[in-house]
Amino acid sequence: MAQQLAELVCSVPTPSNVALYGPWGSGKSGIGNLLASKLKTRNGVRFARFDAFKYAENPLRRNFVSVVANALGVKDARFHDDLYRGRTTTDFAVPMRKLFSLVGIFALVVLVAVLVTSIGISIVAWVQGNDVFAELLRIGTATLPASLVPASLLTAVIALVGKTFTSEKRVERAESDEEFESLLTELVQKSGANRVVIFVDELDRCSSDEVVETLNAVRTFLGVDKCVFVVAADQQVLERALTDSLSQPTPVDSLNPYYSAGSAYLDKVFQYQISVPPLMPQSIINFVVTSLEGRPGVWEKIDVAVVASILIPSHVRSPRRVKNLLNAFVLTFRLAQSRVESKQLDLDVLESIDELARLVCLRVEFPLFARDLVVDPALSEYVRELAEPSATPANVWERYPYVDPSTRRVAEEYAKATRPVDRLLVDDSDSPVAEEVNSAQGQQLIDYLRRTRSVSGPTKALIHLQNTGSLFGLCAF
Repeated sequence: MAQQLAELVCSVPTPSNVALYGPWGSGKSGIGNLLASKLKTRNGVRFARFDAFKYAENPLRRNFVSVVANALGVKDARFHDDLYRGRTTTDFAVPMRKLFSLVGIFALVVLVAVLVTSIGISIVAWVQGNDVFAELLRIGTATLPASLVPASLLTAVIALVGKTFTSEKRVERAESDEEFESLLTELVQKSGANRVVIFVDELDRCSSDEVVETLNAVRTFLGVDKCVFVVAADQQVLERALTDSLSQPTPVDSLNPYYSAGSAYLDKVFQYQISVPPLMPQSIINFVVTSLEGRPGVWEKIDVAVVASILIPSHVRSPRRVKNLLNAFVLTFRLAQSRVESKQLDLDVLESIDELARLVCLRVEFPLFARDLVVDPALSEYVRELAEPSATPANVWERYPYVDPSTRRVAEEYAKATRPVDRLLVDDSDSPVAEEVNSAQGQQLIDYLRRTRSVSGPTKALIHLQNTGSLFGLCAF
């Protein structure tokens, strides 16, 4: 996909806008990294990345220009500090026309001063009956140099020079859409690039208002020549945000429903749209096995494919989620080993590796259910048996007569998929949509417990990473 995207952004006419659609964690950022590496070998093509989520609550357009300038290696203050505050500069220049004008004014002032002085000396000499020419020569030789540049004349000349040859310039920070568009155009020219590919990432992590605000802010730059924008986001998130927050009213058209949906707005913005295909379950396992092949540590001691099949539920399609599960598994494995080495846990971690993988999956994917395991580690078995089509609560609890009534109630709620297994990112947890999501997640838990029925546990010792005997306060304080 990165190779095809590289071919696309290098061949389309500029300006162009590309949408890279995919759900959270589907690998869009990874495709962006691969795209950046592939464009390094293309002459005249430069790459810049803008994290919309990072700058969501900041002045978007100013940060956008600054981030792109950094990526292109342009250090001019116009694209950095001047974006946030104005700047005053003082220039000193000597134009030839003004220089000749100043020399003429100075010569005229000197000539007038000499003439006035000469007339005064002549009048005094004539009144006294002296030789006017000799008196002019005698007095003028002594006083003329001092009278040529009096303090007042010097001050006037300096002030005139200052006003003539200096000028102040006030650089105001950009405010309008046109000014920001002009800034990016100038920035691209200064970079010397024939084509600039700008990858806008993490847009779908913003709130609905921030998504629309970011789209509107970035839209300011979408028409700049030599630029190709690639916006990576979840299409459903964008359409939902546009539906909820779009300030421009869109008329409802029942005959042409497309024009009443958020997708119509996106089609106006993006000329090219690419979707990241979801991964099949087997592709996920192959991805894990290939990624961990030859890795040292725990991975060389276990059957990666078997552990991955237990660790990764069938509903997981996100490479990012897979990495989170793998990282959580490694950290839990190392912690269990350290507990064994310190005599706090008495078990063989490698022999309990399947049980450990199941525990990690429950904690990451179904955290509320994993929390209830602390009360009764056999909760997994209760829920799985209660969820069987032919099972009845009476028949199940007949086999487990000593289970606490509150635990029975919790297990039955999980078995009916009516008890939340994770907290939702919604304000109203009682809404129909929230109930539907909770039910779907509850069914995913039941499916996972059925699929891993051959894996025992997790036991109380593994849940607490501590021997059972040390849980009852046997130490003296």
